[in-house]
Formats: sequence, structure tokens, C-alpha cells
Amino acid sequence: MNLRPGRMLACHFFAVIGLLFACNGSHALELSRNGTRYQVDVPLPGGARFQSSGVDRKAKVNGVTINLRMIQDTYPDCKALVYERRVRVGKKGYDSDDESAVLTKRECQLHQWNSDTNEHIISHYIWMDICACYAAVHFSYPLKLMDRHEKVSAPINLALRRASSSKAQKTVRKDGFDEDWIEAIGIFKKRGFSASQVHALLQDSAHISLGPRDLLDRYATLLAKMYGTSVNKVKNGPAAGPLWAYDMETGYPLHAASPQEFARNLSTCYQADKYWKSCKLNFHQELGCRMTKSWQIICRAYLDPGTDGMIGDLCFWEPRGDLPVLVGGGYKNEKSVMLPGAKPAGKTAKKKVAQSKVPYCKDEGPHSWRDFMRSSRRNGKTIPSGLKF
Repeated sequence: MNLRPGRMLACHFFAVIGLLFACNGSHALELSRNGTRYQVDVPLPGGARFQSSGVDRKAKVNGVTINLRMIQDTYPDCKALVYERRVRVGKKGYDSDDESAVLTKRECQLHQWNSDTNEHIISHYIWMDICACYAAVHFSYPLKLMDRHEKVSAPINLALRRASSSKAQKTVRKDGFDEDWIEAIGIFKKRGFSASQVHALLQDSAHISLGPRDLLDRYATLLAKMYGTSVNKVKNGPAAGPLWAYDMETGYPLHAASPQEFARNLSTCYQADKYWKSCKLNFHQELGCRMTKSWQIICRAYLDPGTDGMIGDLCFWEPRGDLPVLVGGGYKNEKSVMLPGAKPAGKTAKKKVAQSKVPYCKDEGPHSWRDFMRSSRRNGKTIPSGLKF
């Protein structure tokens, strides 16, 4: 079972965030971190209220138990929090697996379950600019209440994600859609990207990976209406699907972009089904290094008759980092502070490195084209025309 369900304000001694989530049970909840108090509007249905227990805030809604708190210590990212949670709750008889975890810069999610009691726990660690810390929220429920859990958890998670937003009153939506993605879809449409391509990008996004199970289907319906087409065509139309780390033409760091920045900067060559034929192969899609002529010849030969189909992994989509590359999974919005360990930008901040300064991709060694093609030739595959060893 795969459950998938900021921006900056000055942080004074008492930071009040007016979220005004459109939910009858929304009220200002006081959270604290190392003696500093914050207020965040967190929606609970049916007039339910959180109860205080130290720094924890607890509630039970329709059979779903909620435990919310700000993390008191400082962590460079939320991977360590997921690991600690997996170990701690695992000692109580709960299982989990790697596929149950979603790890991004701003938010991590872990699913754990007890096979004996059929109790499930979904944990979210959400970065909050107001405290420069992660908030932890745990939802516990019996399996039979899974649908009820998603109805309860979705608005709470959205409220925590948006609590740091200076535009929160304008951007929080009752339908669960993300305002950044709604704006991005409009940009994509104006630039000529198809509904099926936008749907494919959403499928690779942190927004969908961390959202309710039906969220992608609801976006498909929205896209069909916006583009004047059918849901079937949205879901099954041709779409480019590389690992969205760097733009092959410009080297733009797509993995660090907000949805709007992604939509503005993705090269139009990706509108083609065989994007490796239409794009100028200047940069490696995964690594961001500059492609040599040999790299360009090999990557452009993908799916040519007789060539090795694993060229796709070499050039376009085999993830090699310790975090998955999810669209919108690690960006900081225009009004957001930096994540832990990052240095704030200022007037003296260095300009973006010129493309000519980006190193060339390696020809030898691990993940190099030369080792790959040697193996490919031994297996009887066709060597792309013009390639010289």
C-alpha cells in the first residue's frame, strides 16, 4: 500500500501566522520550540481541538489520532528524522520499508504499520520557515479508516506547508490543489506544453508524492477542463519522462526550481515525444555536466535500431543521489529562507556559474560512456555512427 499524500515571515519572540484556512474547525494553535512560541492556524473538523502535552499537541478526530509538534533540535534535513522514527517505532512492533518513505528537502514522509493490530502510522516532517525547523505530525489509525485519515490529514499538512507563506490567505485552497502548481500549469499551457506532459511532470512531483492518493486523478480532471480534452488523453498522451535534474539544453537546475520556475525555464524541446532528438544535448540530464561530442552522439542514438536500450539509463533517468529527484521537492520559494546548512543570499552573493565553467562529463570511470559502450559492444549491440573510442 502506497500512501502519498513556505515562505518567509520575520520570526520574532511571538510569531503569529494568519493562515485563515477555509475550514470550520480552523483555529490558532500555539506551538513552541526552545521557549519561543508560534501560532499557526490548523484546521480540525467538527469543532475538535488540540490538547497540550509538553511541546506536543494531540487530538483525535473520527478515529484518527494526531500528534503535532515542532522539532526542538536542528537537523540538516529530514532524512535523519525518518530514520530515527523508523527505529524508535520499529521497536514497538511496527514495520516499514524503503518504498513507504518519501524524502525531499522540505518534507519527508514515513508509513509504518503493525500487522498484529492493523494499526497504521503516517508521519510527516515538514520544513517551516517561521522557526527554521521541521514540524512533525503523526497520524495513527486502523487500516479500515484509511480514507478517513486522508480527509483529516490533507488540510493539516497543507496548513503546515503554507504556514510560512506571506501570501497564505490567497493561496490556501479548499480543494487540496497547490496554488504554485495551478500557476505553473497556466505557464506550461501558454508555452505550448501538452496536458499529458504537465500530468507526467505532476506525477514526478513532491506535491503528488506527499499528497492524498486521489490527488493526481483530480489534477487529471482539472487539466482536461483547462485544455478542453479528455481525462484519458491527459493520462495516456505522449510525454517526455527523463529524470528532472537539469535541462539538457540550458543546464538549468530543474531539481531546485519551484513549480513556476520549472514551468518558465523548461526548454520547449521537451514538448517532443523523442526529446533526445529535438533537444540540443549540451548538458547531462542527471549530472548537470557538459556533454562532450561523444556523449552527444551516444545519447542522441537512444532507441536507434540495434543500439543498447540502456543508453536511457546512461543519459536520462537513472537516479544516483541519496534523495529522489522530485519536481518541487527541494526548492525555496522567492520569499523563503534557506534550508539548514545553506548560506543566505545577499548583495555579495556569487552570480550563477557561467555555462563555460561547468565541467565536462567524464569519458572514463564509473558512469562513463566509454565503459558503457565497451560492455555494449561485447553484448553485440550496435555502436552509434561517428563514435570513436
